[in-house]
Amino acid sequence: MLKPRHPRSRETVILESVDPELNGKEFLIEDYCENLIGRSWQDAGTNPAALKYALRNVRHNLPVDDNVVGGQINGRSNLVHESEIPLERKKPNRQGWVFAIISWLKRNKG
Repeated sequence: MLKPRHPRSRETVILESVDPELNGKEFLIEDYCENLIGRSWQDAGTNPAALKYALRNVRHNLPVDDNVVGGQINGRSNLVHESEIPLERKKPNRQGWVFAIISWLKRNKG
């Protein structure tokens, strides 16, 4: 049975994960895994995102339940547990790299 649409669907969040590869990354929430692939991540067979999540689940001792959310990191499909999504809504700093380049140019004028 499908779940209702994730309440933060289409929102981009900064992940707070115990996995250092995902911690601090921007994650565009799409929906619960069940709604995206039609079944639990545990029954997803050879779905690449589900396999990757299963490995992360074991490696980082994530909860084994169906509160798993699908979304995009840098345009690639990923699954994360809801516990990795911060409760507080923080806007990603999309202009950070622009300011870093401007600061560098000002310091290295010459």
